[in-house]
Amino acid sequence: MRFEHWPVRLNAVIGKHRRAPHVWGRSDCIMFAAECVWALTQKFPGEKHFGNYDDETGALRIIAEY
Repeated sequence: MRFEHWPVRLNAVIGKHRRAPHVWGRSDCIMFAAECVWALTQKFPGEKHFGNYDDETGALRIIAEY
């Protein structure tokens, strides 16, 4: 189910990631997608991974997990 006012929240997430430099585990494709899900549903699927990897190899491990 979508959270009320999700378009505003999603727009904020997109704007944040547009301005943020790429940082593995904080501002990358995995965290962007997880934050978009949060904006829509208030559930953050990236919580256990946020800040727990710091390179491409770590990101690939997470992608492989799913």
